[in-house]
Amino acid sequence: MASSNGTSATRRGARLHPRARGCLLQLAAALLASGAGAEPAAAARVVVATSPNASPLLSEAVVRAQGELAAVGLAADVELVTERRLSGPRGLPSNVYGLLELEQRGDMLMIRAWAPRAVHPIEARVDLRSTSATAEVIAVRAVETLRAAMLEFAQTERGVVPGAVRGFTRFEPQAEPAEVLPAPPALPPLAFWAGPALSLHAGTSPDLSAQLGVLVGPTVAFAAAAFETSLSDLKLEAEQGSATVRRRAVWLQLGARLRPARSWEVTTRAGAGYASFAVDGVGEPGYRGKSTTHGSPELMLSVGGSYWATRAFGLYGSVGFRLASDAPRVRIAQTDVITLDRPSFVGSVGVNVGVF
Repeated sequence: MASSNGTSATRRGARLHPRARGCLLQLAAALLASGAGAEPAAAARVVVATSPNASPLLSEAVVRAQGELAAVGLAADVELVTERRLSGPRGLPSNVYGLLELEQRGDMLMIRAWAPRAVHPIEARVDLRSTSATAEVIAVRAVETLRAAMLEFAQTERGVVPGAVRGFTRFEPQAEPAEVLPAPPALPPLAFWAGPALSLHAGTSPDLSAQLGVLVGPTVAFAAAAFETSLSDLKLEAEQGSATVRRRAVWLQLGARLRPARSWEVTTRAGAGYASFAVDGVGEPGYRGKSTTHGSPELMLSVGGSYWATRAFGLYGSVGFRLASDAPRVRIAQTDVITLDRPSFVGSVGVNVGVF
Protein backbone atom coordinates (compact mmCIF):
# COMPACT_ATOMS: atom_id res chain seq x y z
CA MET A 1 0.00 0.00 0.00
CA ALA A 2 2.82 2.36 0.94
CA SER A 3 4.57 1.43 -2.27
CA SER A 4 1.48 2.33 -4.26
CA ASN A 5 1.20 5.68 -2.51
CA GLY A 6 4.86 6.43 -3.20
CA THR A 7 4.45 5.73 -6.85
CA SER A 8 1.41 7.93 -6.99
CA ALA A 9 3.28 10.74 -5.27
CA THR A 10 6.15 10.44 -7.69
CA ARG A 11 3.85 10.75 -10.70
CA ARG A 12 2.13 13.77 -9.25
CA GLY A 13 5.51 15.39 -8.68
CA ALA A 14 6.42 14.91 -12.33
CA ARG A 15 3.49 17.01 -13.40
CA LEU A 16 4.36 20.69 -12.99
CA HIS A 17 1.67 23.26 -12.60
CA PRO A 18 1.45 25.41 -15.77
CA ARG A 19 2.35 28.54 -13.85
CA ALA A 20 5.40 26.83 -12.34
CA ARG A 21 6.40 25.57 -15.78
CA GLY A 22 6.22 29.11 -17.11
CA CYS A 23 8.42 30.37 -14.29
CA LEU A 24 11.00 27.68 -15.00
CA LEU A 25 10.93 28.56 -18.71
CA GLN A 26 11.60 32.21 -17.95
CA LEU A 27 14.36 31.25 -15.51
CA ALA A 28 16.05 29.10 -18.17
CA ALA A 29 15.75 31.97 -20.65
CA ALA A 30 17.33 34.36 -18.15
CA LEU A 31 20.20 31.97 -17.53
CA LEU A 32 20.85 31.63 -21.26
CA ALA A 33 20.74 35.40 -21.72
CA SER A 34 23.19 35.94 -18.88
CA GLY A 35 25.42 33.17 -20.26
CA ALA A 36 25.53 34.95 -23.57
CA GLY A 37 26.12 38.10 -21.34
CA ALA A 38 28.63 39.84 -23.49
CA GLU A 39 25.84 41.41 -25.59
CA PRO A 40 25.57 45.22 -25.32
CA ALA A 41 22.32 46.84 -24.31
CA ALA A 42 21.48 47.73 -27.91
CA ALA A 43 22.30 44.25 -29.29
CA ALA A 44 20.07 42.79 -32.00
CA ARG A 45 17.21 40.95 -30.31
CA VAL A 46 14.52 38.45 -31.23
CA VAL A 47 11.44 37.46 -29.26
CA VAL A 48 10.30 33.85 -28.79
CA ALA A 49 6.61 33.77 -27.87
CA THR A 50 4.84 30.72 -26.52
CA SER A 51 1.99 29.85 -24.20
CA PRO A 52 2.53 29.61 -20.42
CA ASN A 53 0.71 26.23 -20.70
CA ALA A 54 3.37 24.85 -23.05
CA SER A 55 4.11 21.13 -22.75
CA PRO A 56 7.47 19.98 -21.39
CA LEU A 57 8.49 19.05 -24.94
CA LEU A 58 7.69 22.52 -26.24
CA SER A 59 9.30 24.19 -23.23
CA GLU A 60 12.53 22.31 -23.84
CA ALA A 61 12.39 23.17 -27.54
CA VAL A 62 12.04 26.87 -26.68
CA VAL A 63 15.09 26.74 -24.44
CA ARG A 64 17.10 24.95 -27.16
CA ALA A 65 16.00 27.46 -29.79
CA GLN A 66 16.99 30.32 -27.51
CA GLY A 67 20.39 28.75 -27.04
CA GLU A 68 20.94 28.43 -30.80
CA LEU A 69 20.00 32.06 -31.32
CA ALA A 70 22.27 33.22 -28.53
CA ALA A 71 25.12 31.24 -30.11
CA VAL A 72 24.94 33.40 -33.25
CA GLY A 73 24.87 36.67 -31.31
CA LEU A 74 21.11 37.30 -31.11
CA ALA A 75 19.67 38.09 -27.70
CA ALA A 76 16.54 35.90 -27.59
CA ASP A 77 13.84 36.96 -25.09
CA VAL A 78 11.10 34.48 -24.18
CA GLU A 79 7.64 35.97 -23.87
CA LEU A 80 4.75 33.99 -22.42
CA VAL A 81 1.46 35.07 -23.95
CA THR A 82 -2.06 33.73 -24.14
CA GLU A 83 -3.14 31.79 -27.19
CA ARG A 84 -5.39 34.63 -28.27
CA ARG A 85 -2.32 36.89 -28.60
CA LEU A 86 -0.36 34.29 -30.52
CA SER A 87 -1.87 35.16 -33.87
CA GLY A 88 -1.08 38.12 -36.08
CA PRO A 89 1.84 40.56 -36.31
CA ARG A 90 2.69 43.04 -33.62
CA GLY A 91 4.84 46.13 -33.68
CA LEU A 92 8.44 45.27 -32.90
CA PRO A 93 10.81 47.63 -31.05
CA SER A 94 13.60 49.16 -33.11
CA ASN A 95 16.22 46.67 -31.94
CA VAL A 96 14.00 43.56 -32.28
CA TYR A 97 14.58 41.90 -35.66
CA GLY A 98 12.39 38.80 -35.36
CA LEU A 99 9.38 37.29 -33.62
CA LEU A 100 9.10 33.50 -33.32
CA GLU A 101 5.72 32.13 -32.22
CA LEU A 102 5.29 28.52 -31.11
CA GLU A 103 1.67 27.45 -30.61
CA GLN A 104 0.54 23.92 -29.84
CA ARG A 105 -2.87 22.88 -31.16
CA GLY A 106 -3.55 19.38 -30.02
CA ASP A 107 -1.06 17.11 -31.74
CA MET A 108 0.10 19.83 -34.14
CA LEU A 109 2.73 22.50 -33.39
CA MET A 110 2.32 25.76 -35.34
CA ILE A 111 5.50 27.75 -35.94
CA ARG A 112 5.17 31.32 -37.20
CA ALA A 113 8.10 33.67 -37.79
CA TRP A 114 7.80 37.42 -38.34
CA ALA A 115 10.38 39.97 -39.41
CA PRO A 116 10.06 43.76 -39.05
CA ARG A 117 7.38 45.25 -41.34
CA ALA A 118 6.35 41.79 -42.55
CA VAL A 119 2.75 41.49 -43.73
CA HIS A 120 2.59 37.69 -43.55
CA PRO A 121 4.60 35.24 -41.46
CA ILE A 122 6.73 32.33 -42.58
CA GLU A 123 4.92 29.25 -41.27
CA ALA A 124 5.88 25.67 -40.50
CA ARG A 125 4.15 22.74 -38.80
CA VAL A 126 5.42 19.82 -36.75
CA ASP A 127 3.32 16.72 -36.11
CA LEU A 128 3.92 15.95 -32.44
CA ARG A 129 2.71 12.38 -32.93
CA SER A 130 5.78 11.61 -35.02
CA THR A 131 8.57 9.74 -33.23
CA SER A 132 11.06 12.21 -34.78
CA ALA A 133 9.38 15.22 -33.12
CA THR A 134 12.02 15.71 -30.44
CA ALA A 135 12.82 18.98 -28.68
CA GLU A 136 15.99 19.33 -30.75
CA VAL A 137 14.13 18.79 -34.03
CA ILE A 138 11.47 21.33 -33.06
CA ALA A 139 14.13 23.87 -32.04
CA VAL A 140 16.00 23.49 -35.32
CA ARG A 141 12.77 23.77 -37.33
CA ALA A 142 11.77 26.90 -35.42
CA VAL A 143 15.17 28.56 -35.84
CA GLU A 144 15.24 27.81 -39.60
CA THR A 145 11.74 29.27 -39.98
CA LEU A 146 12.86 32.44 -38.19
CA ARG A 147 15.97 32.54 -40.37
CA ALA A 148 13.81 32.47 -43.53
CA ALA A 149 11.67 35.36 -42.27
CA MET A 150 14.65 37.48 -41.26
CA LEU A 151 16.40 36.69 -44.54
CA GLU A 152 13.60 38.40 -46.45
CA PHE A 153 14.04 41.42 -44.21
CA ALA A 154 17.84 41.47 -44.62
CA GLN A 155 17.51 41.27 -48.41
CA THR A 156 15.12 44.19 -48.68
CA GLU A 157 16.30 46.45 -45.86
CA ARG A 158 18.02 49.56 -47.19
CA GLY A 159 19.28 50.79 -43.85
CA VAL A 160 21.97 49.44 -41.59
CA VAL A 161 21.41 45.84 -40.47
CA PRO A 162 23.40 44.58 -37.46
CA GLY A 163 26.18 42.12 -38.12
CA ALA A 164 24.50 39.47 -35.95
CA VAL A 165 21.41 39.59 -38.18
CA ARG A 166 23.57 39.37 -41.31
CA GLY A 167 25.43 36.42 -39.82
CA PHE A 168 22.27 34.62 -38.75
CA THR A 169 20.58 35.03 -42.12
CA ARG A 170 23.86 34.29 -43.97
CA PHE A 171 23.11 37.16 -46.30
CA GLU A 172 25.78 39.58 -47.41
CA PRO A 173 24.56 42.43 -49.60
CA GLN A 174 26.42 42.78 -52.84
CA ALA A 175 28.46 45.89 -53.09
CA GLU A 176 26.93 48.42 -55.43
CA PRO A 177 28.88 48.60 -58.64
CA ALA A 178 31.13 51.59 -58.81
CA GLU A 179 29.85 54.34 -60.99
CA VAL A 180 31.51 54.07 -64.36
CA LEU A 181 32.27 57.50 -65.69
CA PRO A 182 32.40 57.85 -69.45
CA ALA A 183 35.96 57.95 -70.64
CA PRO A 184 37.00 61.29 -72.08
CA PRO A 185 37.06 61.18 -75.85
CA ALA A 186 40.42 60.43 -77.38
CA LEU A 187 42.33 63.35 -78.80
CA PRO A 188 42.62 63.08 -82.57
CA PRO A 189 46.19 62.16 -83.52
CA LEU A 190 45.81 64.18 -86.71
CA ALA A 191 43.84 67.40 -87.07
CA PHE A 192 43.45 70.21 -89.58
CA TRP A 193 42.28 73.73 -88.92
CA ALA A 194 41.38 76.67 -91.13
CA GLY A 195 39.86 80.10 -90.62
CA PRO A 196 40.30 83.86 -90.80
CA ALA A 197 42.66 85.86 -88.58
CA LEU A 198 42.65 89.54 -87.71
CA SER A 199 46.01 91.25 -87.08
CA LEU A 200 46.32 94.49 -85.11
CA HIS A 201 49.29 96.80 -85.73
CA ALA A 202 50.01 99.92 -83.74
CA GLY A 203 49.02 103.08 -85.57
CA THR A 204 47.00 101.57 -88.40
CA SER A 205 43.87 99.67 -89.21
CA PRO A 206 43.75 95.85 -88.81
CA ASP A 207 44.34 93.54 -91.71
CA LEU A 208 42.57 90.28 -92.49
CA SER A 209 44.32 87.05 -93.36
CA ALA A 210 43.57 83.34 -93.69
CA GLN A 211 45.20 80.50 -91.77
CA LEU A 212 45.54 76.83 -92.65
CA GLY A 213 47.34 74.28 -90.50
CA VAL A 214 47.88 70.66 -89.65
CA LEU A 215 48.48 69.22 -86.17
CA VAL A 216 50.09 65.88 -85.30
CA GLY A 217 50.14 64.42 -81.81
CA PRO A 218 48.48 61.32 -80.29
CA THR A 219 48.78 62.67 -76.73
CA VAL A 220 48.65 66.01 -74.95
CA ALA A 221 51.76 67.32 -76.67
CA PHE A 222 51.68 68.03 -80.38
CA ALA A 223 53.58 69.55 -83.29
CA ALA A 224 51.97 71.67 -85.98
CA ALA A 225 52.70 73.43 -89.24
CA ALA A 226 50.72 76.42 -90.49
CA PHE A 227 50.49 78.73 -93.47
CA GLU A 228 49.10 82.25 -93.42
CA THR A 229 48.34 84.73 -96.20
CA SER A 230 46.67 88.11 -96.45
CA LEU A 231 43.06 88.24 -97.64
CA SER A 232 43.07 92.03 -97.97
CA ASP A 233 45.97 94.41 -98.33
CA LEU A 234 47.06 96.57 -95.45
CA LYS A 235 46.71 100.14 -96.72
CA LEU A 236 48.93 102.96 -95.48
CA GLU A 237 48.45 106.58 -96.56
CA ALA A 238 50.32 109.85 -96.23
CA GLU A 239 50.29 113.23 -97.99
CA GLN A 240 53.10 112.18 -100.31
CA GLY A 241 51.57 108.86 -101.37
CA SER A 242 50.28 105.50 -100.19
CA ALA A 243 51.43 101.92 -99.82
CA THR A 244 49.82 98.51 -99.63
CA VAL A 245 51.32 95.58 -97.77
CA ARG A 246 50.63 91.90 -98.40
CA ARG A 247 51.92 89.34 -95.95
CA ARG A 248 52.61 85.60 -96.11
CA ALA A 249 54.09 83.39 -93.41
CA VAL A 250 54.85 79.78 -92.57
CA TRP A 251 55.14 78.39 -89.04
CA LEU A 252 56.41 75.40 -87.14
CA GLN A 253 54.76 75.10 -83.73
CA LEU A 254 54.92 73.00 -80.58
CA GLY A 255 52.07 72.97 -78.10
CA ALA A 256 49.94 71.19 -75.55
CA ARG A 257 46.22 70.52 -75.35
CA LEU A 258 43.88 69.24 -72.69
CA ARG A 259 40.15 68.74 -72.23
CA PRO A 260 38.67 70.13 -69.01
CA ALA A 261 35.26 68.91 -70.20
CA ARG A 262 34.10 66.28 -72.64
CA SER A 263 33.58 68.62 -75.59
CA TRP A 264 35.93 71.46 -74.68
CA GLU A 265 39.63 71.66 -75.41
CA VAL A 266 42.22 74.21 -74.33
CA THR A 267 45.33 74.66 -76.45
CA THR A 268 48.52 76.64 -76.08
CA ARG A 269 51.26 76.79 -78.66
CA ALA A 270 54.56 78.51 -79.42
CA GLY A 271 56.40 78.53 -82.68
CA ALA A 272 58.91 80.02 -85.05
CA GLY A 273 58.49 80.86 -88.70
CA TYR A 274 59.33 83.06 -91.59
CA ALA A 275 57.23 85.96 -92.90
CA SER A 276 57.43 87.66 -96.28
CA PHE A 277 56.08 91.18 -96.79
CA ALA A 278 55.31 92.55 -100.28
CA VAL A 279 55.08 96.36 -100.29
CA ASP A 280 53.72 98.36 -103.26
CA GLY A 281 54.08 102.16 -103.09
CA VAL A 282 52.17 104.79 -105.08
CA GLY A 283 53.45 108.39 -105.07
CA GLU A 284 51.51 111.55 -105.39
CA PRO A 285 52.57 114.00 -108.16
CA GLY A 286 56.22 114.79 -107.63
CA TYR A 287 56.89 111.52 -105.79
CA ARG A 288 57.75 108.08 -107.11
CA GLY A 289 56.32 104.88 -105.74
CA LYS A 290 58.48 101.84 -105.09
CA SER A 291 57.71 98.15 -104.73
CA THR A 292 59.81 95.80 -102.63
CA THR A 293 59.71 92.64 -100.58
CA HIS A 294 61.11 92.00 -97.16
CA GLY A 295 61.52 88.77 -95.19
CA SER A 296 62.07 88.17 -91.49
CA PRO A 297 62.18 85.28 -89.00
CA GLU A 298 59.34 85.49 -86.51
CA LEU A 299 58.24 84.05 -83.18
CA MET A 300 54.65 83.49 -82.09
CA LEU A 301 52.73 82.51 -78.96
CA SER A 302 49.01 81.85 -78.66
CA VAL A 303 46.37 80.32 -76.47
CA GLY A 304 42.99 79.11 -77.64
CA GLY A 305 40.02 76.89 -77.07
CA SER A 306 37.96 74.51 -79.16
CA TYR A 307 34.43 73.15 -78.92
CA TRP A 308 34.07 69.72 -80.50
CA ALA A 309 30.50 69.38 -81.68
CA THR A 310 31.23 65.82 -82.75
CA ARG A 311 34.15 63.48 -82.27
CA ALA A 312 35.83 64.79 -85.44
CA PHE A 313 34.43 68.29 -86.01
CA GLY A 314 34.81 71.40 -83.89
CA LEU A 315 35.12 75.16 -83.80
CA TYR A 316 38.09 77.05 -82.41
CA GLY A 317 39.15 80.51 -81.35
CA SER A 318 42.55 81.82 -80.30
CA VAL A 319 44.45 84.96 -79.40
CA GLY A 320 48.17 85.60 -79.46
CA PHE A 321 50.98 87.74 -80.76
CA ARG A 322 53.87 87.50 -83.20
CA LEU A 323 57.22 89.24 -83.17
CA ALA A 324 59.55 89.77 -86.15
CA SER A 325 63.29 89.73 -85.48
CA ASP A 326 63.93 91.93 -88.53
CA ALA A 327 60.72 93.90 -88.55
CA PRO A 328 60.00 95.72 -91.81
CA ARG A 329 59.52 99.47 -91.66
CA VAL A 330 57.34 101.16 -94.27
CA ARG A 331 58.46 104.70 -95.20
CA ILE A 332 56.70 107.30 -97.25
CA ALA A 333 58.88 110.27 -98.26
CA GLN A 334 61.57 109.25 -95.74
CA THR A 335 59.03 109.20 -92.92
CA ASP A 336 58.42 105.98 -91.02
CA VAL A 337 54.71 105.19 -91.24
CA ILE A 338 54.64 101.78 -89.50
CA THR A 339 56.86 98.97 -88.29
CA LEU A 340 55.15 95.66 -88.91
CA ASP A 341 55.04 92.77 -86.40
CA ARG A 342 56.93 94.55 -83.65
CA PRO A 343 54.74 93.08 -82.23
CA SER A 344 51.34 92.50 -83.76
CA PHE A 345 48.39 90.94 -81.96
CA VAL A 346 46.30 88.28 -83.66
CA GLY A 347 42.84 86.89 -83.06
CA SER A 348 41.48 84.01 -85.11
CA VAL A 349 38.48 81.72 -85.39
CA GLY A 350 37.78 78.73 -87.57
CA VAL A 351 36.98 75.03 -87.81
CA ASN A 352 38.82 71.91 -86.65
CA VAL A 353 38.66 68.55 -88.37
CA GLY A 354 40.07 65.55 -86.52
CA VAL A 355 41.21 62.34 -88.18
CA PHE A 356 41.35 59.07 -86.19
